Amino acid sequence: MVNYSTNTVSGDRVLITMMEVDTWPLARAVHKTVVKSGAHPHIEFKSTLLQRDLMISGDTEKLDISHELQEKGIRWANIYIGLRGASNPHEFHGIKPQRITAFRKSLGKVSALRTELTRWVIVRVPNTSFAQQAGMSTDEMMDFFFNATLLDWEKECTRYKEIQKILQSSEKVRIVSDNTD
Repeated sequence: MVNYSTNTVSGDRVLITMMEVDTWPLARAVHKTVVKSGAHPHIEFKSTLLQRDLMISGDTEKLDISHELQEKGIRWANIYIGLRGASNPHEFHGIKPQRITAFRKSLGKVSALRTELTRWVIVRVPNTSFAQQAGMSTDEMMDFFFNATLLDWEKECTRYKEIQKILQSSEKVRIVSDNTD
């Protein structure tokens, strides 16, 4: 995330958002790697439980104001690293849809700025909730996650470019495997 995905170098300003407390070990490791690169990290904490509280108890003005500091952070940073913990996917159950829509609309403005102003990467950090949602054991999820993400991405990029050439030079593509045709 630091050295390859965002190509962080000395002098960069890096906003690290940890979503849920279970992302703390990875947030700390990312922070340490950013510091070693000579860049300037800042960690912010977010949680769906806090978002739920805001949507239930806050007025419309609070929904917009709640993202002001995050927007300032995006404007400060030239790199954004988002660490998303897996929480209860039903956490917003019982909240009026228009409240969720208003919250997400306000948050969408920050997301648009992130895309416009920063080099960024977001990762869903595996945990027991994530494994449960996937119907896997925690060990299986961890193996699956790290086997899928800890690759030689420069080598993969070269491989993908070769596949891209083949696909772009074809009029039809048929993908066949055990479960696909």
